[in-house]
Amino acid sequence: MPQISDRKLNQLEKAAESAKRALARTRQEAKLAVQSGVKTGVGMGSAFGVSYIEARYPDKAKVFGLDVSLLIGVGATAAGALGYAGDKETNDVVEAIGNGALAAFAAKKGAQMGADAG
Repeated sequence: MPQISDRKLNQLEKAAESAKRALARTRQEAKLAVQSGVKTGVGMGSAFGVSYIEARYPDKAKVFGLDVSLLIGVGATAAGALGYAGDKETNDVVEAIGNGALAAFAAKKGAQMGADAG
């Protein structure tokens, strides 16, 4: 059986450490990509949900004279940003819900202003 020199062993150890670092970096990048996709999906779902609710139940679309989308948006965005929802991942999801609701509110108001202008 052939012997492995100390130099060759050292080279192999360095190569293994380099591969470990590259794998860890790839895992982190994949995790961030998945988190980004989840937040985008949650935001879109939130925008759809509050828009659907406001259109389906127009008599219940306001609370204290404010649009439900605005209330949900401000409340959830603030709760997520301030860390009231729990761990970081949960806060990110709650903040994405708020961002989606705020996007729905802004889109609705923009459409109303555009219709009123024309």
